[in-house]
Amino acid sequence: MSFTPQNTARLLNAVTAAKGATTPVTGDKQSVEAQDFIMLYALITGANSGSAGNVTLHVYASPDGKNWAPYDITSVVLALAGVAEVKKAVQLNVRGIRYIKVKKVANADASYAATVSAWFGIDNRKYVG
Repeated sequence: MSFTPQNTARLLNAVTAAKGATTPVTGDKQSVEAQDFIMLYALITGANSGSAGNVTLHVYASPDGKNWAPYDITSVVLALAGVAEVKKAVQLNVRGIRYIKVKKVANADASYAATVSAWFGIDNRKYVG
């Protein structure tokens, strides 16, 4: 089954996270300027019925698309839990942020590699307060 969220931009295109390793990513950066919130969608495939542990996407921010913060602004954790495909959507407050990108993917499963993709879409709800 294919999973591509509608009206989204790709952040990460089928990166393989080696078993038990953290994989640096040279994925796409995307502008989120003038947005208050976005929805971040993640998909993991290639896991196995025996898989366990988590895969974590580390999302970083940049004011100019070149200089990235030394820490992630959020981590999206997906539990493998013995299934072949895991999907997750999370809302992310990006008020005041110009660019985001996934810079690394950590696979805590010691037995299986996993393939990770991510997208983001605009969440039309505006910040109040």
